[in-house]
Amino acid sequence: MVDIDLSILGTDPPTYNRYEQQIRKEYTFVPSFIYRKKRAAILRDLLGRPRIYTSGHVAAATERQARANLLNAVSALEAHH
Repeated sequence: MVDIDLSILGTDPPTYNRYEQQIRKEYTFVPSFIYRKKRAAILRDLLGRPRIYTSGHVAAATERQARANLLNAVSALEAHH
């Protein structure tokens, strides 16, 4: 079930970017500087895992793209400091 929830991380970049925009909309009540700091920390935590996905099938199909998406998102969040 967790891999299903995390599957969005391994989608194509335009889809993932829309997802990130939706997350930000959900947290519009959080000031931007706090949101960027906390969101980047969450994404860095995911990147720090040896494997993002626990299912071998999901990992093989999406792990590389998920890591690329997360790295790009963290870079974008940190670029606004």
